[in-house]
Amino acid sequence: MTRLTDLKVSDRISIDSKYAIVYIAPGATNMCMGMDGLSTSIKNQFKLDPMKLNIFLFCNRKQDRIKILLWEKDGFVLLYKRLETGSFFWPQTANQVRPITPAQFNKLLSGSNDWQD
Repeated sequence: MTRLTDLKVSDRISIDSKYAIVYIAPGATNMCMGMDGLSTSIKNQFKLDPMKLNIFLFCNRKQDRIKILLWEKDGFVLLYKRLETGSFFWPQTANQVRPITPAQFNKLLSGSNDWQD
């Protein structure tokens, strides 16, 4: 029997077909922001609706932490990942949110720096 702790993060957190697009927010995001702050940023800065079935990814300045915001049918879900060593390879072009594929999302969560391939 497989225990939850035996699974990789990408096995535990993966997207399914109900989510339309995974968006990555390049540049640094203030990690003090919670659900409300991030959803406001999505609306105001990126001109997108955070309540659509999309996933939004944000990273801190040191690139060792990410937040994942998504909308379920009854409210927001906020996930947080902190790397103990290393950093995420994160695009730095500010103010340009961009979509990534489900495969890229899963590679990113697994800690791979070649997720953009």
